[in-house]
Order: sequence, then structure tokens, then C-alpha cells
Amino acid sequence: MKTMKTPIIVDTTDHKWILLFRILELIRSREGKQIIAKHGMKPAHKAYSHLAILILSLFFCNDISYTIQEIEARPPLQKFLKIESIPKKGSVYRFLSSIDPDELLKMTFDLFHLVTSSPNVTSFSKQRRRRTIIIDSTSLSVDLNWHKKSYSKEQLENMFYGWGYSKSKKYYIGVKLTFAIDQKTLMPLGFMIHRGSPSDAVLLSEMLEQLKNRRILRKFDKIILDRGYYSYANYVMPIQKYHVIPLIAPKKGFSMKRLESLLPYSLFWFGTKRGKEKIKQQKAIIARLKKLIQDPHKIAEERSVIEDVFKFAKGNFSFEKIHRYTASSLQKMITLNALLLGLCIKWDIAEKKDLQRLANW
Repeated sequence: MKTMKTPIIVDTTDHKWILLFRILELIRSREGKQIIAKHGMKPAHKAYSHLAILILSLFFCNDISYTIQEIEARPPLQKFLKIESIPKKGSVYRFLSSIDPDELLKMTFDLFHLVTSSPNVTSFSKQRRRRTIIIDSTSLSVDLNWHKKSYSKEQLENMFYGWGYSKSKKYYIGVKLTFAIDQKTLMPLGFMIHRGSPSDAVLLSEMLEQLKNRRILRKFDKIILDRGYYSYANYVMPIQKYHVIPLIAPKKGFSMKRLESLLPYSLFWFGTKRGKEKIKQQKAIIARLKKLIQDPHKIAEERSVIEDVFKFAKGNFSFEKIHRYTASSLQKMITLNALLLGLCIKWDIAEKKDLQRLANW
């Protein structure tokens, strides 16, 4: 027996449709189309038609075929989307295949910047002194019915996805998404996708390097992590290599003296102006860490907001079950989901209780 799909009926008085309208308005604006074209999606008006269908399908967790079918059958939906002509399914898939994943990611962050730099919104650059960044990971399943057909590790060896384990999902086939958000604005700052379920601890350096390369991470920023990242190495590396303050709720037996013994000052730092500055920076970071780490409950409370972000994303967009099976296509769909997530958060969330409200859309 086939499951009946929910019709996509426009309701411009519904809060979710109002948010979708704002997202589409941003993308089809003159500035939005300039960003689209800048990242290789030309002509921009045609690219918008394809992006509108992809966004609509993700927003309501429908496949592309059904979304196009609904658009063709419902003139009010065509009017709402403001597309010149309705692309065929094959055209949308070809468009998605042609997009460079890295350019799509850059487009997403350019659109975030467009929103945050508008006169009505406080700009990141204006509030940019010391940022608090929350980094956490969650498991994502690809849509394989492994209960019906068994898949061994050997069969999945050449696939991007693989067997993983998480406390919430138990055993699953999929990928691990590591996400970084701004603690104050909740905006997505970066993400990585890895096969199966690698340890959180080994992913930290890669994420910090990504944020540094994109000029998001700066000295003296606070990095909040959950206990999955706990290790002395994950205190030492961020301090010495990136000059940031790693906040990981310490486990029993943690010793600040031991950590300080692992943070020696290089002999090359002494006797030079630059070296003295490095010593001063490291001492300041250690002093700040000593003070902040005394309140593990506050660290846990600040970090918990990312769990609400994951809950919101999985409950309302297409993060939970992904119908893509290559590294490139997974990255593209997660990027588009991150775009929706970031814009909804930016326009509709002032504090944590708003995020919790939206998580129950």
C-alpha cells in the first residue's frame, strides 16, 4: 500500500510559508542573482528556477519528481515561486550535477553575508570581536533499507557512506556531519562530512583549519565542544596552533597542571619581539581557560543550543534521511539544507526558546 504524500498547498498566512517566501525573495533579488552568477550558475534567472524547486523540495521533505508534479498541478504554487517556466525533472538533476560543491558552499555563505550586512540586521563585522563557536557532530542516515537487504562492510568499502554507530541511532548506514555555529547568532559557520562515524576527537583540527582558511576563526575565540572531544591533545592543539580557547567540560581526573606542562614555551620565542608576543598570548589564553573551565555547567548549557539546531534541522528539512549516495551530491544537499537552516534561524530566532518552538513546527 502506497503512502499518500501531503499536497503542497500555498498558505501565505502560515509562518513557514512566510519564511519560504523570504528565502526565495532573497535568492531572486538583484544581489542574490549576482551571487548565483558569481559562483558559476548561469544564466541566473534559469538557475533560480532550478534552485527554487530544490529548495521547495527540501523545505517540505519531498522528492524532486513529486515537487515538480505539484508545481505543474497548482497554479497558485507557480505564482508563489515566480519561475518563468517549470523545468523538467531531468533538467533539475542535470543542474544539480553541474554545480561545483565548493562554489555552492561559497554561494551559501555569500547569501548569509548579504542578509547579515543589510541595514536592518546587525553585521557580523560590526559585532566581531571575540566570537564563541560551538562545534558538534551528528549522524546522518542515507536512505538505504538495510533491514530488508544486508550490507557488509566489504560491500560498502568503496562507497562514501558506511556503517556507523551513535547513541541515538545505534547502528546505521550513513555519514557523520560535523557542524560549527556562532553561539550568539546560531548561524552556520562551516561543516564537514565524513564516512561512517569517526571519533569526534580526530575531526577537530580539520574543522578549525577550515574555519581559519575561511577567515572565520580568530585569536582568542572560544570553541565550545562536548565531551566526545575530550583529550589533552584537543586542549593543546587549539591553543598552540590556532591561539583559541578550547572549552571542553573536563572529565574526572583532569589536571590543569598537567595541561600546562604540555604547553611549553618554545626556546625560539625568547629574546624576540614576536616571541614575547606569543608568550603573552599563550599566557592570556591559559588564564582565560582556567577561569572558564571552573564552570562546566555553563559550558554544557551554552553547548546545548547546537542540539536544538540539529533537532530543528532534522525535524523540518531533509537532514534526517538523505536520498544521495556520492560524496559530491551529499555535500550539495547538506549545503542547501544549511542555507535553509541559516536563513530561518537568522530571520526567526532571537533566543533559545524561539529555536525550541521552531523545532516543533
